[in-house]
Amino acid sequence: MNLLADENIERLIVLWLREQGHDVLWVPESSPSVLDHEIVNMARDQKRVILTYDLDFGEILFRERFACDGVILLRCTKLARQHRLEWFQRWWPDLEAKAPHHFIILQNNKLRIRSFWREK
Repeated sequence: MNLLADENIERLIVLWLREQGHDVLWVPESSPSVLDHEIVNMARDQKRVILTYDLDFGEILFRERFACDGVILLRCTKLARQHRLEWFQRWWPDLEAKAPHHFIILQNNKLRIRSFWREK
C-alpha cells in the first residue's frame, strides 16, 4: 500500500510499515511543516492513503469536499506512546483491507468506516 504519514505519526510506525513492504512517504522527511490541504493534494496526486492523528482531515475531506485515496485517522486517547506500535500492528490487517477509498477512524479498539463520494 502507498501511504502518506503525517508528521504526527511515530517513526516506529513508519519504519514498521516500510519493513512490511509498504511505500510510506513521511511528511517530516519529505515536506516538513506542510499544510494539511497540501497533504491531501499530495496524497491524491500520488494515490496514497493518509495516515494521521489529526482530526482536521475530516473537516477538509467532508466539509470542504476534497477527495483522496483514503484516510486512516488514529485516536488512542488512553494509550501511552510506547504501546502505540503494538496497538497499530494488531489493527493493521483490518486497516489495510478497508482503507482504500474510505475514511477510517480507529478509536481505541473500535473501527468506524465512512465511504468517500466519487468525483465526477
